[in-house]
Amino acid sequence: MFVGVVSYLHVTKQNYDPVHQFMSELALGEAGWLMLVAFLALGASMAALGVGFLLTRANPVLAILLFIAAGGFVGAGFVRLNVNAGIHIGLVALSFVTAALSMYLLPRCAEAFRGTKQMIVSWTLTAAFGVSVTLGAGLVPVGVGQRLSALFLILWSVWVGLVLSAIGTRSNA
Repeated sequence: MFVGVVSYLHVTKQNYDPVHQFMSELALGEAGWLMLVAFLALGASMAALGVGFLLTRANPVLAILLFIAAGGFVGAGFVRLNVNAGIHIGLVALSFVTAALSMYLLPRCAEAFRGTKQMIVSWTLTAAFGVSVTLGAGLVPVGVGQRLSALFLILWSVWVGLVLSAIGTRSNA
């Protein structure tokens, strides 16, 4: 949902520069309310992963971190840049930090992710996420850094969701 909404807004927003502008700026102007949907979807996906970890009896710290990330994304959807930029950016930063911590801690806190392959996948996506956030802070245009960060977070989320789904399917069989 997040990718769909953001992609739609990229195509329809005139004078929007995805290389140099924040993704959150898509919330400004006509159809900007759709970014609330995007932030709600991103928050819901983080919360769903947290619930998945609780159901698989992983260390609850993963769920707590993901619930905090979810709350930050949802809050950022409601507090747009033009309403209060400091709070909006702070909520997104909180979400990024807690999501990154859960990405890093995953192989140590969830039995299904303790293998070498799982550790490599999770930590590689964590490193790519961290590097892209850092690059977006000044080494590459902010829009590029944000989109790379979102890509790595979403890739990690999809991967984790698929693994958790497979665990649920096996336990229900």
